[in-house]
Amino acid sequence: MQHKTINRAAMRLMVIKGNGSLKHLEKAALSPMEENEALLRKILRDNKDTEFGRAHNFGSIRTI
Repeated sequence: MQHKTINRAAMRLMVIKGNGSLKHLEKAALSPMEENEALLRKILRDNKDTEFGRAHNFGSIRTI
């Protein structure tokens, strides 16, 4: 009986998380170029202080 309760709780959590992911995917599908640019900017921002990021001036990149 306890396994069924745990499984139901896990299933509910997966549905909640999945719905959030689906909403993000649907929003991203409406403006793929903007989403890709935002992701690129995040990657550059998150990695500007790494050895590779410093070597390639990630911190100074302003355009795609």
